[in-house]
Amino acid sequence: MRDREISYIRTGMGLLVNTFLVRNAKLVSPMNSKGCGRMQLNILVLQQNLKNIEEGVELSRAANYFELFTKGPDAIVEKAKQVSQEPEKTDEDRRFTFEELQNLLELCYSERLHDPERGVNAAAKREMADKQLDLNEFMWQS
Repeated sequence: MRDREISYIRTGMGLLVNTFLVRNAKLVSPMNSKGCGRMQLNILVLQQNLKNIEEGVELSRAANYFELFTKGPDAIVEKAKQVSQEPEKTDEDRRFTFEELQNLLELCYSERLHDPERGVNAAAKREMADKQLDLNEFMWQS
């Protein structure tokens, strides 16, 4: 292939992978903090490998998404509140859709939702429902 054709194929790989990691995060359910740490490490390794293919690749959107997981459900709702109050000031890499934030909330509770003990499972469902209501409130304001 010629350089122009190779460049065409390689351009946008970072954007594609970034989008893929965020939009398909729910597929790694259930996840706990150790799994999230592993995912963050994988994102860094993938970013380094992609830099060999395309210059300037940064998977910061995916890294920020999983960083929100480590901060917990309250931080996710706070992020939605932040975006609803000042949408134009939010960095593009830190802006997530309602569906992406909802998936992240579900991921935060996924370990407890898969717990065989019914009490833990029921409490997680109630907490997640409360956080989803808060998320709905802030996301539909923007």
